[in-house]
Amino acid sequence: MMYPIKNIFSIIKHFILFLLLGLYACKNNPTYEELLALCPYETEFVGPGNYYLKVPLEVLPHKKTYKKGDTITFRMLFSDTIYDLNHKRDYVIKDFPFRPAFSFYKIENDDWVSALKLDNPVIADSVFNTRFVGPGNTGGVSIAVDVRGDTQYKDGFYNFEFQFVMNVPGVYILLVGDAIESLNARDLREGLYPEYQVDFEDKCPDANYSIRTILQGDPHYLDFPEEVQYLDREVFFNDIEGIIEGDNEFWGYGLSKVIAEWSGMFAYEVVE
Repeated sequence: MMYPIKNIFSIIKHFILFLLLGLYACKNNPTYEELLALCPYETEFVGPGNYYLKVPLEVLPHKKTYKKGDTITFRMLFSDTIYDLNHKRDYVIKDFPFRPAFSFYKIENDDWVSALKLDNPVIADSVFNTRFVGPGNTGGVSIAVDVRGDTQYKDGFYNFEFQFVMNVPGVYILLVGDAIESLNARDLREGLYPEYQVDFEDKCPDANYSIRTILQGDPHYLDFPEEVQYLDREVFFNDIEGIIEGDNEFWGYGLSKVIAEWSGMFAYEVVE
């Protein structure tokens, strides 16, 4: 195909302009080396400035099997000296807006239901602003209805807890996320959510946060393989993965968006 000379010159002109604009952009955007100079810290998973904040979760009493009518307490109680899994060190972070989101899945007969839709009452102090949020508005690891709240920060400690009364027998699986997971990372870095603009020593510029909820004790998910694998394959479409050594064949092969041990996974059963 032949092109008029005028059109060829126009194409060349636009190509050169595009090339110059690209060179200008590269010159004015910081390189990875420049970012490292601003934040010269070794990391485990992703680049510096991405904080994987470790939040402990207690289940009281912590058991594999509960009886119908038992009350389970889910508690997050931790100091403001917080371990970051990515930078592999502690940071003192004061008044961070942790907003945990708890999802309970009841698995039975190759089907599932959000456990919060059943006759399992939630009891919580109003100070935690506990509320129920439907799927699609929760962020993190939820496909079911969440029970969500706001941690309270006082005297150097964070605290959030509620009770779950187990009235309906069956196998349950808990996953925990945080409201921050539903926020746009760029908007977060650009300060559009001022409550997350907290300062702490050695903080990198344009910080990004991910909350890693770590269950204290046995998650018991290997004790309920059929139910947990159903949740992974049929509900999350192979997007769950574990990091316990030796269980790589347990999970499907998806995008691994949900890490079981970083999402507070806890499996248990309620019997008559």
